[in-house]
Amino acid sequence: MKNLLSVTLVFILILFINGELEASVTNEENTNRISSQIIFQPGSLEELTVPSDWPFGKKSQFLARHKQLSIGDNGITHLTKSDCVFLLSNWRKNSEEHRQKRGGDDCISKLGWWYYNTGGDTTPIRDVILSWAMNHKPTFDIYQDDFNPDHYDAIALISLFSSFYAVNYDEFVLTKNERDAVDEFVLREMLDIPIDTIGEPKYQIFCNPYKHELIGKRGKPRPDINTCGSNRWKVTISQLLVSLRFSNQELFAKGIYNTRFKLVLFDEEGIYVTWATRGALAWEYSHSVTTMLSLLTEIYNSIGYDFLEHKLDNGLFVHELFEKQFKIVDDVSILEKYASRQYAVKGTDYEAWKKLSNPEKVKKWPKTSLAYSAITYINERDKSLLNLIDCNVSVFSSSVHAITNFNIVDIWDLHYKRQQSSYCGDITLSWFTELKSDNYQRLLEARDMVPIRNGAILEKSISYENISFDSQNHGRENLNIGLDDEMIRISGNIQVFEGEFITINLEASLSSGEAKFALNDEDWFIVSWD
Repeated sequence: MKNLLSVTLVFILILFINGELEASVTNEENTNRISSQIIFQPGSLEELTVPSDWPFGKKSQFLARHKQLSIGDNGITHLTKSDCVFLLSNWRKNSEEHRQKRGGDDCISKLGWWYYNTGGDTTPIRDVILSWAMNHKPTFDIYQDDFNPDHYDAIALISLFSSFYAVNYDEFVLTKNERDAVDEFVLREMLDIPIDTIGEPKYQIFCNPYKHELIGKRGKPRPDINTCGSNRWKVTISQLLVSLRFSNQELFAKGIYNTRFKLVLFDEEGIYVTWATRGALAWEYSHSVTTMLSLLTEIYNSIGYDFLEHKLDNGLFVHELFEKQFKIVDDVSILEKYASRQYAVKGTDYEAWKKLSNPEKVKKWPKTSLAYSAITYINERDKSLLNLIDCNVSVFSSSVHAITNFNIVDIWDLHYKRQQSSYCGDITLSWFTELKSDNYQRLLEARDMVPIRNGAILEKSISYENISFDSQNHGRENLNIGLDDEMIRISGNIQVFEGEFITINLEASLSSGEAKFALNDEDWFIVSWD
């Protein structure tokens, strides 16, 4: 009996230990599936502190510009707007009918378009966020063996509307109680947003950003690409913007963590792996890399940190990531390194796509779209791309695609709010003669509109149109023209009259407005600027 008791006790002890071990393994596995706590070596980003004041200006000139250049109603009618507000304010979890009516997350771009098309009407987004704060926010369930689209849509909606609220805070008309409720809601949601939650936990695990070789791979368990994909971009941007709006260091630290997380997902060549795995949709997704990097650039630069000079864990600098995207648009086959994994291709034919020419592959998302979304990079790193930027386009232009389900904060708007100076402009050069034979009456010979992009004169090879007179002022298109905040510089030769030339070598204060040059002992040639 004594021996039997001893054996029994040992057996129970073994069961207990095994149970503890099993529980430990299970807990570790759950942690792997649910927690994102990737450990990063602290660096320069972690040293940053959130400022006490909102670092961006209040108002931008681009709202009026977008409204002026809008294309009809852009498909966004009052009915469409009202439908989105109703559906998002009356969220029905796990309802495919409800999801079909709202078009998944399509109401994000629709209400974003409404704002820009109307020149600044925040009412629809205000009503939605207010309803979430006061009543019922978008929610979702996790299915063990199936992906619930509500999971993706809910996180996207809350993140992007929170970003929009932070940037356009002063344009929202709210009572004090409403303001307090929305402020609390937005801050709480971005602190607790479940971006690390795994969909289909029976088949998927957390996506480790360092394990590029597993991202987009088939098999079970497979990394949940949504934990390292589009929604984490949206969450990262929102956490940073909301933290700056409310001067919240805890949230700011979360945004920094997710910035580090996203940057690890670029390989040693500068390819963003997550989106590159999308087969025939690889460029469809990857074109948005410049938008996301530009948003981060504007955010970090607003607090005095030069994000373009930030060094990734793999040794690349952020400005090299931008450079890579402009190389990819010229040769999308670069993405085939990962595109062949064909993750979530939505029925597209990868083999047929590979046979397309490069212009066909990038037709929907051309280089002009990248240029629009990379303005700080272009101005500070590659001015040769300035000629790709057309200032006569709006967020609605088919060549730009600035407002999407991935982002509803216009990058030019944010850039202007940071810089507080015009991005698009012109300097008007007027050329006059004052001749003794005309009693020194000032005569306009020519006028040129010289395009400026954020203080930089476009390349001199561009001919400036003579918009006023049939002038003899040949050679103006070859002038060297320079501009900074205080000075204008013009040099070169101009044929003023038949067989009569003058050499311009001008360096003058912008405030002076004009300069005079002697044609001969009696006559004058004048250039003025505005």
